[in-house]
Amino acid sequence: MLRQEIPLILAEYEAIKGRLAGSNYELFDIYEGNLLQYVKAEIRKQVSDSSFASMEPRIVPINFLRKIIDKLSQIYSESPKRILRKPSEDDEALFDFYKEILDIDVEMMLANEIFNLEKYVCIEPYIDDGVPALRVMQPDKFFAFSTNRANPTKMTHYCKIMGKGRDFDILHVYTNDEFIIIDTRGNILLDEMNAIGNPDGINFVGKIPAVFISRSKFDLIPREDTDILKMTKILPILFSDINEVIFWQAFGVIYGIDVDAENLKYAPNAFWTFNTDPTKNTKPEIGTIKPQADIKSVQDFIMFQLNAWLETRGIKVTASGQVEASVSGVSKLVDEMDTAEDRKKQVPFFKRGESSLWDLIMNYLHPYWVQSGQIDMEKLFLPDQSVKVEFNEQFGIDDPIAVLDEIEREMRLGLTTQKLALMKKNKGMTEKEADELLKKINEESTVEVDDVDENEDQNP
Repeated sequence: MLRQEIPLILAEYEAIKGRLAGSNYELFDIYEGNLLQYVKAEIRKQVSDSSFASMEPRIVPINFLRKIIDKLSQIYSESPKRILRKPSEDDEALFDFYKEILDIDVEMMLANEIFNLEKYVCIEPYIDDGVPALRVMQPDKFFAFSTNRANPTKMTHYCKIMGKGRDFDILHVYTNDEFIIIDTRGNILLDEMNAIGNPDGINFVGKIPAVFISRSKFDLIPREDTDILKMTKILPILFSDINEVIFWQAFGVIYGIDVDAENLKYAPNAFWTFNTDPTKNTKPEIGTIKPQADIKSVQDFIMFQLNAWLETRGIKVTASGQVEASVSGVSKLVDEMDTAEDRKKQVPFFKRGESSLWDLIMNYLHPYWVQSGQIDMEKLFLPDQSVKVEFNEQFGIDDPIAVLDEIEREMRLGLTTQKLALMKKNKGMTEKEADELLKKINEESTVEVDDVDENEDQNP
């Protein structure tokens, strides 16, 4: 059946290849640190060659994208609870092996970053020299689509871009039952399928060997965010503009009226003399025109744009006090962003996504790896074993002084207890932890007094 769907696969490829090579690749490339070339390209479009030559040494390639994505991608900063739904000592030991060997929290944190960067992510378990591993797919190297009419957000076809020819790409295409290698001209690459011992195109795993997590509830691949790439480029451009203004404000334009400028030298130690022309009723004059710009207003405008953009993305800006409108001020603002609301919205997607990942590993990939001898192991999980994933509560950023003031007022009015006050001050603290801390506090605050003779005079 997959062979008959090649025209459909190619149509999906043509529809998405511009996005893969465009915003998907650019966002990933910038996130990996390669911002400067994109800022240069944008400035080249806007100014003349001579202006660009002047600006280029002062371009400010400050990558705010990484800081913003890192702030959003913190749901795995504390390891979630993972509980087997079918209790079993053998399964628990095998589960612990996989959690450790896959370095699950580290890889899922990376998946969380790509998810926030592109609005979707794909995670692929695989075998590396006999050891299970996880691969977070590069966002410009794959695409997925669905032919499921009942649930079009459920992936039915997974396509990996595995190589390039002169004018075509090579695709590895998976469904739950089939596997095929084609090029984007529509040819089935039988030699490559024979080389891996699968000329019939069977998916021996019995399930697409990857988990797809999408942020959209309506589309399998969410619609492209046009603002994030634009704002990532515009912020360093605006700061580069300020650099250029500051540079030229340091140099006034020198002008002369009725001056013989042939012998004038522009140097710090130069001395100029002027003679009046007796035939003219004028005198020579030298002056300067100093360009001026309200840099503070421009900086405030940049801060306003960043603030407005973050607010539209559901990110609460909680920078304390008056933030300086500068590069360091913007960095501070980003550091103090409150992303709790957005992170709370991410949690359900990753609860389902990670549960699907464990289902794929436990019930499909692990049995296949054992049976095919790809891993040196014989034990299997219980049939239909599954994992419940529970994330820690996503807390926002509070002003610590304001929290303490509120607790103090509540204690003074008798509206709370020491235990509840400790739990409010230390978000995420359990009742047991609060009891233990309260016990230590009470022990340290207790003053021991030696026994004294009641008949002896004591100083007050």
